[in-house]
Amino acid sequence: TLWDLSDEFLNDPFAWPEEESVPSIVDRMSFSLSGNAMTNDFTGTDIRQFRAPASGVKARTGVEEKGTSSFAIPLTLGVGVRFNFSDRWSVGTGLNWSMLSSTFNGTYTEVNSEIVRSINSEIVHDVQYIGVPLNLYYNILNNRNLRFYVWGGGTAERGISNRFRIKSDAGDIFYRESINGLQWSAAGGLGLEFLIGKHLGLYLDPSARYYFDCGQPSSIRTKHPFMLNYEVGLRFNL
Repeated sequence: TLWDLSDEFLNDPFAWPEEESVPSIVDRMSFSLSGNAMTNDFTGTDIRQFRAPASGVKARTGVEEKGTSSFAIPLTLGVGVRFNFSDRWSVGTGLNWSMLSSTFNGTYTEVNSEIVRSINSEIVHDVQYIGVPLNLYYNILNNRNLRFYVWGGGTAERGISNRFRIKSDAGDIFYRESINGLQWSAAGGLGLEFLIGKHLGLYLDPSARYYFDCGQPSSIRTKHPFMLNYEVGLRFNL
């Protein structure tokens, strides 16, 4: 005969040969650039108070919050690296920078051996952190175009700035306090990565995170320790 037709084609003339199964993609490691924003609450009460010292105790300079606070959306930027053990399992770490900001009406009291000045004003409070996350990832779906995964882990953060800006007609006053200890948190979530090139992916990681009480400066984290997080970024796969 002129044609060599298979039995399957003779049975179904419209059938196409079966495609080869698409193998899962395994990269040795990947690097990421990310940014995220968390849910915030624009009202809060008495999250920070400066109390007068007891008798015989030297007074100190400080800020007293009065009324309510408004919180800006917490912002985090980071870089990360992810090591893949198989087409399913990987572990990731990196370095993150976070900014927490709030505004409230309060009193700034400057004290030396006696009270130098006391100013009632609007006060802007900014806290910055540097953090190191450690996360474990499990790929539910992993092919040439899409990855869908779940992940969980924790982050340790060190405060690098705790600054107050007291607005004054004579000129703004900047006051700083130190930050002791580490801020620990735990998180878990889902992830979706769209592979837009051989070595490049765009990902979205919605998650939930809980911040433990670690004696940190007052912020939206101390007011609302359980928060939702939405991280987007680029991932470079090697």
